[in-house]
Amino acid sequence: MSSQAESPAFDGLWRREAVYLFSWTHFETAIQSIAAQVQSTGVEVDCILGISRGGLVPAVALSNVLGISVLHVIAVGRNVSAGKYSDKQPPKVLWQGNLAEMRGKQVLVVDDVAGSGETLRCVREQALLADAADVRTAVLVQMQRGTSAADFVAVELDDWVVFPWEDPGLPQGVRTRHVIMPQSV
Repeated sequence: MSSQAESPAFDGLWRREAVYLFSWTHFETAIQSIAAQVQSTGVEVDCILGISRGGLVPAVALSNVLGISVLHVIAVGRNVSAGKYSDKQPPKVLWQGNLAEMRGKQVLVVDDVAGSGETLRCVREQALLADAADVRTAVLVQMQRGTSAADFVAVELDDWVVFPWEDPGLPQGVRTRHVIMPQSV
């Protein structure tokens, strides 16, 4: 497990009391909620841009639910380590697909969690540099104490989240919480 120290930009982001266990049922509810939010805007999304790694599972699920067959991928490095409560560094694009294909398109950027919103801002900027017509953002979880302002959010939480596709690797004795999803839109 990584250092428990926080970087200044994330001071106070997590309660550090218990880990949220986000189940497949929570995931399905979250995807349906985000899809309903997107559809309620009336904006036709042309393509989805999934942020590797955490945003890929929700990006694929949203592409299926929304019927969007065009899916792009971008990898952004931000965590100093793979451990819980990892220190953060400024976002850095590690690699990306051919974003030029987004020219003139309505793009939905998808990630798993947003805290400060720096990763979403970085990826949004990349899409706009590729001449996307409009860029919206969606996340499964937005941190309550964060400064992110994603356009579409399934749930706001206040501590570390473990998704069903991740190996929780939780040490014995770690307190866990179950996610309570808001009512559908």
